[in-house]
Amino acid sequence: MKALLCLLSTLVFSLSSWSAPKAYYDVNDNFIFKDHRIVVDGKEVHLTLLGFSGLSEAMASDPIAKKYAEQYECYSTWAGGLVLGGAALAIAYSLLAQNDTDSSGDKVYNAETAWAIFGLGFIPGTIMGGRAGVKLTRAINQYNGVTASEKVPFKDDGTNIEEAEPETVEDSSKLYLIPTFNGFGLAYTF
Repeated sequence: MKALLCLLSTLVFSLSSWSAPKAYYDVNDNFIFKDHRIVVDGKEVHLTLLGFSGLSEAMASDPIAKKYAEQYECYSTWAGGLVLGGAALAIAYSLLAQNDTDSSGDKVYNAETAWAIFGLGFIPGTIMGGRAGVKLTRAINQYNGVTASEKVPFKDDGTNIEEAEPETVEDSSKLYLIPTFNGFGLAYTF
């Protein structure tokens, strides 16, 4: 009976201390293609091919969150550019080398070469996309007033600092968790 009473009192306390987040990730499932967006103080920032562009302007009221959002936008732009660039180069190679032959009459086209060209953009693109997802999560957590238990690399005005005191999560009900995704509109998760 004591265990049940402790559990009930813990649940009541945790439910009563919850507050709505100022920024959150949302998906509209009403379309054939899902509409991914981040809502920041009621303002929607929609997912484009290269990430949530305009997120840093929406988070301008918090300089640290804005700095994380700017880093997210940089990483997601690079990620999308690298993956799409690798795909474009692989397609161009496939189209240009398809009918070419060497001096002995053998075809020049090699599928392994096309995949290698694609991989040259895809592998660093997914790494950059993973970094973008981390920066996105940190930006939203910071905007909601939740900081990680690591050193914060920016001052309150958004400028870099070498050392900062660790800050801990004071209210875990505000913690924003997002499934890992790469941040640029392609439909894969790593």
